[in-house]
Amino acid sequence: MIDLKDRWEYITQVATYRLEHNQTTHHHVYCSDSELLGAAAEVGVRRYFGLSERLQLGLDQGVDILLNNKRVDIKATKWSRTMWFKYMQWQENKPIKCDLVLMCGVDTETMMVELFGYATRKDIQKAPINTTRQAACHEISIGILRPLWELTTMVHFKSDLKSLEAIPVL
Repeated sequence: MIDLKDRWEYITQVATYRLEHNQTTHHHVYCSDSELLGAAAEVGVRRYFGLSERLQLGLDQGVDILLNNKRVDIKATKWSRTMWFKYMQWQENKPIKCDLVLMCGVDTETMMVELFGYATRKDIQKAPINTTRQAACHEISIGILRPLWELTTMVHFKSDLKSLEAIPVL
């Protein structure tokens, strides 16, 4: 888990600004804490990869960071002890504007974030669709997301992600 106590005031300010200036209804409908969770997750990911922790205030158009020329969207949910039995979800009708989606869990009480893993665009497109939800979603179990060490290796050794596409998804 990555400790964000030293940046929590900044994270809260960014989340408040984003919530006040967000033009979509998605964040208000699904989770009142979504901007706080998202800002905390993004700072945690940036810290993990040694990137600037300065966040953009406007809408990100589906890309939060670039890692070795790969567009990464960072998704966050509330952290719980049962996270490994939950799913990363992507609405079936939502276009995938990134190359990778990185999933995090944020504990707002301890001000910590856990990076669970990531999925490629192909992984999401091939994932089963759960039609029993309010909006049909592709779902990938958090427990079988691709491991972060693959991205860490890619960033540090400037390798290409194409070689990782050959790794099967469980």
